[in-house]
Amino acid sequence: MRKYKRRILSLVVVLALVGYIYFEMTQLATKRLKLHFETVISEKIPNSFNNQTMAFMSDVDGDVNNLRKAVKEIKTFNPDTVVFLGSLLKVDEFSEDTNNLMIELLSDIKTNSGKIAVLSEKDNETSRQILEASGFLILENQDLLFYNPEHEAIKIIGLGAASGEVIVEDNNYFTLALSYNPDQIDANTDKNFDLMVAGKSMLGKIRLPFIGPLAKETKYAERRQTVSNTELILTSGVSTTDPDIRLFTNPDVLILTLKNAQ
Repeated sequence: MRKYKRRILSLVVVLALVGYIYFEMTQLATKRLKLHFETVISEKIPNSFNNQTMAFMSDVDGDVNNLRKAVKEIKTFNPDTVVFLGSLLKVDEFSEDTNNLMIELLSDIKTNSGKIAVLSEKDNETSRQILEASGFLILENQDLLFYNPEHEAIKIIGLGAASGEVIVEDNNYFTLALSYNPDQIDANTDKNFDLMVAGKSMLGKIRLPFIGPLAKETKYAERRQTVSNTELILTSGVSTTDPDIRLFTNPDVLILTLKNAQ
């Protein structure tokens, strides 16, 4: 009789644990959006850029509720620059009300140094129009000398969804590459980017302790790593793709602080 009760109790515990994990994956983790902080230190970062902050977000996928949370977090922190890394709308879904609300939310972000975006292969003309109407400068296989009021600059390179040739003419500047797909770093190892920030991976969506991501959409899914001579940092994304599940990979907005090494 005692063995029977222990088995029943064990079964109840297992079922409760499975139920909690399922609830966590489908209802809690996907909505638990927070800021994630990283610092990059380099001798090539000008002194006047020391402690400059940049907010990076990606993978909204039409999720207005999580975008609203992301915008609120960004406005509270008040970074110097905001960067969108791609995948604004859910593929094959169109809602004029949603599009107008996104313009309203994204336009409400005010910065000292501007708003920049790159596009993913999923972003269409509507995504472009929303971003431009919200004050974002879209870079597609283009580079930009990003000056501050002290007339010092870092170089920002926006890699488009379609791989194109980006020529890096001057390596004296600290060079930040922006891409939706982190795997684009493999095609640009000869460019000697100092830093690349990307989205898409969602850090693997489901990660287990000591094991890592169970299923990766991209080759690179670790938060931070070095590939050749380039430091690669990933966002976890604002929303999530189908199926809408996450585990130990909460959605986030990445806050990056630049530091001069001297």
